[in-house]
Amino acid sequence: MPVIKVPPQIMVGAHPYRIVLRNSDRLTDEGVFGEVNHRTQTIEIRADRPPSQCLVSLLHEFIHTSANVFSKDGLEEKFIDPIAQGLGQILSQLGIELDWTEVKE
Repeated sequence: MPVIKVPPQIMVGAHPYRIVLRNSDRLTDEGVFGEVNHRTQTIEIRADRPPSQCLVSLLHEFIHTSANVFSKDGLEEKFIDPIAQGLGQILSQLGIELDWTEVKE
């Protein structure tokens, strides 16, 4: 099975976004598995979720980030989660797993 290391930082356009896997007070609501902060350029994923939810959450936040950087009008939330779920399913079916060791706090 291919394993992809989640890097500590990704570039979205000209902007570096830091990726962090951790539990925090902001991510304690049930159903909130990730968050992107465009001011601090941080993507935070909740660490206490199963790998499949962490994968989909990361994809979800990548879509938010890309829409914010590349689209003047953004993308409505109702479209983001289905796209992330579909991409997550595709990656899982391809046997791709994520290695979070470089971003886990």
